[in-house]
Amino acid sequence: MNIDWQQVCLNLRRHKPLTQVAKEVNCNYYTLVRISHGRILEPTFMAGLRLLDLHLKLCPERHKNIKF
Repeated sequence: MNIDWQQVCLNLRRHKPLTQVAKEVNCNYYTLVRISHGRILEPTFMAGLRLLDLHLKLCPERHKNIKF
């Protein structure tokens, strides 16, 4: 399964400013901006886990069809 990190950041941005997201996931704000613009393809492993956790909390409807 591939993760579209750009879409993850854009979805989160619909719920909170990326400055707030960066604080919550302990990630650099500019890194999230670059990911949302497609200039960085993926975050570090730990930042990615925290982003996915926040995404699951804020965008649960986007996780309904995922099968593990």
